Amino acid sequence: MVPDMMLITAYLGINAIIWVAMYGIGRDRKGYEKPGSKSVPKEISNHELPTVSIVVPLYLEKPSSIMRTVTSISRQSYPKDLLEVLLVVEESDSETLRGARAALKYLSKRGIKSSIYILRGRRSSKARALNSVLRFLRGEIIAVYDADDTFDENQVLNAVRLMISRNYGAIGMRVYRYSDNILGKLLYIDTVIWYDLILNTLKKTGLHVPLSGEGLYIWRKVLEKVGGFPEKLAEDAYLSLTLFEKGYRIGLLDSYVEEAAPMGITSHIKQRIRWYRGHLECLSRILLHSSDRRLRASLSYISPIVAVASLIMSIITMVSTSSYIARGDIHLNSQSYVQNGVEDPQGTLATNINVIMFAMIIAEGLIPIIVVILVVADHRGSRKAKYILPYIPILPLYWILISVAAILAIIYRKVEWYKTRRS
Repeated sequence: MVPDMMLITAYLGINAIIWVAMYGIGRDRKGYEKPGSKSVPKEISNHELPTVSIVVPLYLEKPSSIMRTVTSISRQSYPKDLLEVLLVVEESDSETLRGARAALKYLSKRGIKSSIYILRGRRSSKARALNSVLRFLRGEIIAVYDADDTFDENQVLNAVRLMISRNYGAIGMRVYRYSDNILGKLLYIDTVIWYDLILNTLKKTGLHVPLSGEGLYIWRKVLEKVGGFPEKLAEDAYLSLTLFEKGYRIGLLDSYVEEAAPMGITSHIKQRIRWYRGHLECLSRILLHSSDRRLRASLSYISPIVAVASLIMSIITMVSTSSYIARGDIHLNSQSYVQNGVEDPQGTLATNINVIMFAMIIAEGLIPIIVVILVVADHRGSRKAKYILPYIPILPLYWILISVAAILAIIYRKVEWYKTRRS
């Protein structure tokens, strides 16, 4: 038995156990809640509802992308007189401004108070755009969406009721990213894994849950107490960590936002680099200012480290297994096998050990794929599983791609905020 193959078998076995454990914990998805469920103590009547300000920061957007979001907003069942929408546009972004003006007319015709805020100066980050309008908002709760977001008509109402019922300082929800090309389908699968499996497991085990910047709801008074949106590469992740440190409860609404996937590999990698670097900023904060509470949050931000480690171990596994096969250590012939001077003419002992080891490697490697198939088959998004499942076998190639992005996020000294161009 070759030592390196024993180590690979052990690594793949531990990896498989982690995937199975996450599936066992998160398969019922009870980390996500809805008003009216048994976990939510009471229903909130309409006269108790607070005002909600929906902020949509826009930059280099197509008019159709803006309209996709405001159409979802206009269909909300939340009382129109308690809603306001503010579209934030850069002063130099004339095409986006035209689309925002058309969206403003659309919302006004549907009885929703809305306005446009022109952001002066150089574009720096989404957080700057959000912070610049806070003083103009009248809502007790602030919700953030992006262009190209679509969501169900009860999302605002359910989000607010959940926040009140469960005394959450902020809540998030699933964000599925999709496009019709192969990369878009693989990203969709990846987001299903993140939201339906990983985040749900973190929530159910009592660990910290990082929020996404789309479909993010937060009490205005809470946001003001923590100093607004942090000017970081991943402002949503850093805000989540700040809320956790301050002791505010974070919830997950059983709903989802569907968003267009990045346009092409370059935009995809740049987005991942920004995300991973943002998570590394959070991890650095945790490690430099460690406490029992902060250390509980570390598992939520180790994705760049996990991605790089997985890439390294995948390369080692492929090279070692290929070498193992090339050396002829896996054989099903009847050549004699000698061990400690005892001859086994049929080679039974060698064959059994080598074949069993190889079978274990194959089985352990397949277990994560099987878990992914089960999760995708039962996910809550609008995309039918039968159109997504055929792409799961090539998902490891996608994981290699994002692992490269993780390496770049680690080695680049300076990563600037980047606007993701979507399909």
